[in-house]
Amino acid sequence: LGSRSRAYLEISVFIAQFAEYRSALIDHLVGVKSCHWDKRIRELCSDSLRKMAGLAPKYLSESVVPLLCTRAVKAGDVAERHGATLAVSKVIMGL
Repeated sequence: LGSRSRAYLEISVFIAQFAEYRSALIDHLVGVKSCHWDKRIRELCSDSLRKMAGLAPKYLSESVVPLLCTRAVKAGDVAERHGATLAVSKVIMGL
């Protein structure tokens, strides 16, 4: 569990410092991990996005937040709604 937390909260943020990986990493977190069946993965994903908010504020505010807001309201799956709601709140906190 410790290495999983470190992967999300430290290593992914370090990798996101490199522009060529940043949008792909954010897109993966938003598209795959924010709606993961495991609650802890959704929480770690949201915390990672909060830490990355300072690296890509325009991309997150203009592209990611609207997508997550739509998912939070319209998704049929509870895990997807929870992940989107949590992610949007953490991204806004990071901005």
